[in-house]
Amino acid sequence: ALLQLPPAPPTAAPASAPANDDERLVVRPTTEARAAEQLSAEAVEALGASRPADAARLWTQALVLAPDDATLHSNRSAARLLTGRADGALADAERAVALRPRWAKAHSRVGAARRALGDAAGAALAFDAALALDPANVDLRAEHEAAAAAAAAAPSVETTARIEALKASAASAFREGRHGKAEAEWGEALILAPDDATLHSNRSAARLLLGRADGALTDA
Repeated sequence: ALLQLPPAPPTAAPASAPANDDERLVVRPTTEARAAEQLSAEAVEALGASRPADAARLWTQALVLAPDDATLHSNRSAARLLTGRADGALADAERAVALRPRWAKAHSRVGAARRALGDAAGAALAFDAALALDPANVDLRAEHEAAAAAAAAAPSVETTARIEALKASAASAFREGRHGKAEAEWGEALILAPDDATLHSNRSAARLLLGRADGALTDA
């Protein structure tokens, strides 16, 4: 008798390939991300309805799900400031800057919080950083000028000494090729002496070497 061969196993159907490269690149949001987006949308509505405390609470819940979202930190900073919690607003704003250092809005949030805390020099420095990232923003320019004027309104002996120390340190950093440090220290000195032409000229040179032509032109 002929041997009975076992039936061949069924051939598995080939998996369907993505229709195109775009389909392979789609990143679908997680359940947590969708929930955070929904909470943030509700927070925006609450803030628009003049309920900043509710908005801050909703953004806090969203941040539990997305703790490294700079926009959520920035938004909660604004809401906290409206509820009188300037310290919390500053903490959120500084976290937003840490997460997105090239975002002008985050730096402006730091400025607003520092101004509310009575730190005019710190506010001016933050607005200056924001303006360097968004030099065409007229609102930021006005905020910076107001904060700088407040910081320079009553210079003291200590303030003058601080300016001279910053000048010396910035010049040393510039000579050593640490242009970022030089720019930051000349910027801090300009908060205290906003009409010092030499400081503007020096910071312009540092900004140019850092590849920030717009900021360099503003100073020049």
